[in-house]
Amino acid sequence: MPRQGLLAFRYFHVVVRLVYRAAGVWLGVLNFCFLAACCCWIVYPVAWLSGLPWGRPSIAGTLFGAAIVASVYGIINGSWLRVKRITVKLPHTPQSWRGRVAALVSDTHLGHVRTYGFSRRIVTLLERLGPDTVFIAGDLYDGTKADLDRLVAPWKDLSTPFGAYFVTGNHEEFSDPAKYLHAVKHSGTAF
Repeated sequence: MPRQGLLAFRYFHVVVRLVYRAAGVWLGVLNFCFLAACCCWIVYPVAWLSGLPWGRPSIAGTLFGAAIVASVYGIINGSWLRVKRITVKLPHTPQSWRGRVAALVSDTHLGHVRTYGFSRRIVTLLERLGPDTVFIAGDLYDGTKADLDRLVAPWKDLSTPFGAYFVTGNHEEFSDPAKYLHAVKHSGTAF
């Protein structure tokens, strides 16, 4: 495990969070650049064998440019909250539950990258949507050292007629899951 990962499991302060974020971005960009380099080794001979007038600099520039664009898109896409509305028709649904709205929130990974502000954005969005109940389907936290109570504090402001419910995910199991459950319980969310 990289050093910043080990630090993230033991410390939660601004320097560690900045290093953790920078390392995450760097690793993502490095992966796309590695893929671009591998593609260069495939495209060079294909272009040469087919007689295309593509030079090595133009092929490399195009593929590495695409890698940078994909990296920027990934960073933007990763911070974008999505709402997908679906209608579920269940046979034998009690009359009292027909027409109700449930919200499913998953994989928020609160911690070093997604902090209090991200949690606040989710709760604000949920308040605007006005669901009857909310289900949090695991990986609320990213499993690193964090101020768990502060990260989940915005959930105290969420008001739904039938409550909010939490199910642990694999990231809550990276260390002692009781600490995550304790923080969620104090936010007013059932589990």
